[in-house]
Amino acid sequence: MSKLNLISLFWQSLKKSWLDLLLIIFFIFCLLLAFLLIAFFTYIALLYYGVVSFNIIFTYRLIWTIVTYLVTFIIAVIAQLLIINSLLKPRKKFIENLNSIKKYFWQFLILTIIINILFVIFNIPIYVSIFFFALDNLILGIISLIFGLIITILLTSYLIFSPFLLIDKNTSWFESIKKSFSLTEKKLFQVIFNVIILALIILILNTISVLVLQLDIIGLVLSTIIFIIMVFTAFIYLFAMYQKFK
Repeated sequence: MSKLNLISLFWQSLKKSWLDLLLIIFFIFCLLLAFLLIAFFTYIALLYYGVVSFNIIFTYRLIWTIVTYLVTFIIAVIAQLLIINSLLKPRKKFIENLNSIKKYFWQFLILTIIINILFVIFNIPIYVSIFFFALDNLILGIISLIFGLIITILLTSYLIFSPFLLIDKNTSWFESIKKSFSLTEKKLFQVIFNVIILALIILILNTISVLVLQLDIIGLVLSTIIFIIMVFTAFIYLFAMYQKFK
């Protein structure tokens, strides 16, 4: 397929799914808001009734931070699952999409954790490059940075279809990774090219989002709209890639 086919697939998916995706984003936003409000008022109540003393306040805050991170991570996993399922099955009702969480959640959660761990490991050369730059060792810094970027792009290219395969083919996290590797191997350079294009698009949108934040309330509204566009673009582009290469 040509590059025009990918653009065509992108627009077709956008027209079919934009309303469902907007509903999912609103639902996830409400989930996050509800959790943050419950967490805040629970924290205040525990302090007020003396359940948490000021002697252990720092330990308690650390535990609270960890719990907050875990809950928001799980909500993010649910968001990805709902969005991908909605793209794969655009005719499904929102309630049916919610019910699918039970079917895919644990395998999708394990897959997300594995992918995050792999990215941390493969990004080590990038972290090392920062250390070299801090020591004014430009040559080793540049070599380490380039090496880190190359292996990160390769890892992204090989794993990029695994979340779609897990839901589309109803496979385990391990099988979805294997199938993603197999799918990417056939057209590795095309996949890498499209991954780089998507990364540049997201980078541009993210930069614009940060810049408009300087405009106070209007900036916050514009930044939120750009964030939603960024989510739409990333997932629909990846879905178009999946349709094209599978």
